[in-house]
Amino acid sequence: MIFIIYIVALIQNYQKETNVVEESRVCSKCKIEKPLTQEFFGPQQKNKARLHTECRECKLKYMKQWQANKRAEQDVDGKRDKHMYTIKEYTEEEKQRLMKEAYAHIYYQAFDRPITDRQLKDLEGIEE
Repeated sequence: MIFIIYIVALIQNYQKETNVVEESRVCSKCKIEKPLTQEFFGPQQKNKARLHTECRECKLKYMKQWQANKRAEQDVDGKRDKHMYTIKEYTEEEKQRLMKEAYAHIYYQAFDRPITDRQLKDLEGIEE
């Protein structure tokens, strides 16, 4: 156990000695080398100690484009939702068919067997 702790300590010490501190970074979007400061690269959301790989300018352009696309999607969704709740007018045949389907479903739930064709024919006079 002590041997493992000693090896881990050696590895960590080696990493500290060989760790090269970056002074500049190339933006992953615009490919321009910029100083590695919070002025040019903002902190990551999940790990505040690390900086983003894209510069603030590229991140800002991306976010503006994303917001515009999101607003356009919401406008389309809003227009679709207005027509979603319109009341549909059914013909008499559709009403009778839907009533028979509903009755057949209720019958099956109550008696645990499907309704017969004869019983469905007897339902011709069912009113709402």
